Amino acid sequence: MSNNAKPLRIALALTDVPGSTFGNAFVSTLDLVVTASGNTYKGNVFSGGFSVTGAQRTRGTTCRGFSH
Repeated sequence: MSNNAKPLRIALALTDVPGSTFGNAFVSTLDLVVTASGNTYKGNVFSGGFSVTGAQRTRGTTCRGFSH
């Protein structure tokens, strides 16, 4: 990021092929991972509206988000 005074927001949306009708229907495991200022953030891990580090990846969703 060239200007840390401005917010950065990233969204990733995907479609998935039809999965099993039993158990977890999701097939794809696409993850959003952002490295900024030496920290690694995983999509959909927020606190107070901003992304935070140190959490596990999310599953069971076709949308991922990041806000810094």
